[in-house]
Amino acid sequence: MKKLNCLCFVVFIILLLGCVTNNTKNNSNIDYNFDNQGLLIKTKDRNVKLFITSKYLQNVKERQGGGQNNPNYFYFIDKKVEGTNMDLHFSGWLLPIENYKYDHVADFWLEEYGKKNIFNHDIREFDKWQAFLYDIPVPENFTDVFSSHMRANLLYDDTWIDLHLSITDKKPSEILHNILFDYLKNIQIKN
Repeated sequence: MKKLNCLCFVVFIILLLGCVTNNTKNNSNIDYNFDNQGLLIKTKDRNVKLFITSKYLQNVKERQGGGQNNPNYFYFIDKKVEGTNMDLHFSGWLLPIENYKYDHVADFWLEEYGKKNIFNHDIREFDKWQAFLYDIPVPENFTDVFSSHMRANLLYDDTWIDLHLSITDKKPSEILHNILFDYLKNIQIKN
């Protein structure tokens, strides 16, 4: 009987621990919470938090390598963005500020993407955000479609916020760039 009680207690503790874990992967430093207003993203070791007002964000759990293996990486898809019927992909990193070694997002871009095939690129700034917007080629069988992207950087407190937003749609590139930039304007930074 004591063995059975001990076994039940161990199972209870394991189940209890499983119920109180947060929304992070074991190797992730990112914590996130959804509520009826949107999504709050933070790291376990920094004070900076991102808040995105949307009820249609979904976490993407798959990681495919590269910078996605960084424990400070996150990836979500917004299923309903004003101005389009397509999904908006929202990913990024919350990194120590000392990792940022650039004077401007353009310098970051020359190093990161200088040799890639991009077009319709533009640099925009909002508040203290610096954003690089661009399009990448889509497969030939997709006619009249643009794949628009934005990398946005903000140095805040002790954190380098590095975001990547993208959307693919038949709308003109300029409209898609505006949708991405407007989405950035709605992201709130909290301490």
